[in-house]
Amino acid sequence: MAISPDRETMASGSRDGTVKLWNLETGECLCSLAGCNPVAFSPDGQTLVTGGEGGEVLIWRASV
Repeated sequence: MAISPDRETMASGSRDGTVKLWNLETGECLCSLAGCNPVAFSPDGQTLVTGGEGGEVLIWRASV
């Protein structure tokens, strides 16, 4: 689990191969990504790094 620097979003990784992004204020699931633990936000909150299949590292960029 990781919380964005602005404390508005949480990323949770699961063994089922999904990473979900959650709105911390409402508890709403914002989206589901193909990935797994570990999860980490960049210091500016614009990039999420997750694990992937076979030891891959997946990099997700926020759309502007």
